[in-house]
Amino acid sequence: MTKILWILILTVALLGAETLGLAAQRTLPEDNLAYPVLIAFPSGASGSGFYLRNTEAVFLVTAKHVLFDPTNDKLRGNSVTLISYPRTVRDSGRNKLTLDLALLQSVGAIKEHPSEDVAVVRIGTVVSGSTSTVSGTDTGSRSNVVNDTPFTL
Repeated sequence: MTKILWILILTVALLGAETLGLAAQRTLPEDNLAYPVLIAFPSGASGSGFYLRNTEAVFLVTAKHVLFDPTNDKLRGNSVTLISYPRTVRDSGRNKLTLDLALLQSVGAIKEHPSEDVAVVRIGTVVSGSTSTVSGTDTGSRSNVVNDTPFTL
């Protein structure tokens, strides 16, 4: 009986819950991997990540070792620049954000997993369909700062 249950679970996983009409709204958009983010430190060190948006906030998701030095668990730098590109090839330009990591950490906007190599930075709040940045996020122009409430991972 257990073998049949596992086969059923694997079948649902392989076919996808969407095919069976069981899918809820996805947290990760299907084309999310088309939006890599370059994470660049002033020192020249860099890494990658991606943006994740839900109905309440926008996050940067990356490997913990990109933001934190594994030898002492401290931030690799006080600031970082995020560079990404628009969804469509026809759109020119790039998206550039500068994060004050020290400030974001002080307000609880950076969470690192205690044992896995993942870190999440809350960089914006979704308000009525638009996004406002969190303190410590600079879009290169003046922006509203909304809701510096810490989040839990």
